[in-house]
Amino acid sequence: MRAISTPTLARRRRAPALVAGLAAVVFAGCFDVRSVDPGPVVLDDFDDGDLQPADPTFTLWSCRRFNPDTSEGVACDRDSPGFQGNYSLRLTARVEDVPNSRMDHAGAALVTRVVGPVVDMTRFQTITFSAKVESGQPPLPATPQLLVELGCKNVQRDDMTWSDASRVTQAASFSANWQTVPLRMQNFISPSYDSVHFPGGPAECLVQVDSVRFALNAELDDGGSAQFTLWIDSISFQ
Repeated sequence: MRAISTPTLARRRRAPALVAGLAAVVFAGCFDVRSVDPGPVVLDDFDDGDLQPADPTFTLWSCRRFNPDTSEGVACDRDSPGFQGNYSLRLTARVEDVPNSRMDHAGAALVTRVVGPVVDMTRFQTITFSAKVESGQPPLPATPQLLVELGCKNVQRDDMTWSDASRVTQAASFSANWQTVPLRMQNFISPSYDSVHFPGGPAECLVQVDSVRFALNAELDDGGSAQFTLWIDSISFQ
């Protein structure tokens, strides 16, 4: 399996990108390389036991609460065992919805950001990962959402502005047991709460991805609170 790299795809850190590129040139003279399925491209499987993604194109994993945005009440670290390996990534959070007569969609997220150039995700058909969620005390409500979000702050929106919050998103199923979830890239959309979109549609964002985020929206009632743990593992693109 390989890791994502920009602008070309590199193999895992054990093999330099230059070697992979030369191999492609050599073999291209023998047969049509486009007919060969290169297999999954790994963002992270966490089996190296740290918070650095398998692909060095991305920064260390970090975590924050959102709505309100704060680092308080949230922690993330490797955990053992993983889905099928030695380690996974664990997020533990206690979130509160500010009492203001409306639902604020409070939650917490794991995120890794692109170092340097953005990544074109339109070359992939799916993102696949494994996840599980454990409710704590106070428990999660009946309908929390697990969202996969791809950020694209460098893309101009249809109101002629740019925003650090620009992203496309897709909901994923989850349970208290490990579950592997494949999501089709073509199904990513602008967040429902955002009235500003991209002139060229979601694909315009996918061309310039600068972050990957796994967010759990607790869907709390006004003034409510909940505690939960989210585990993520085996993230790949194909």
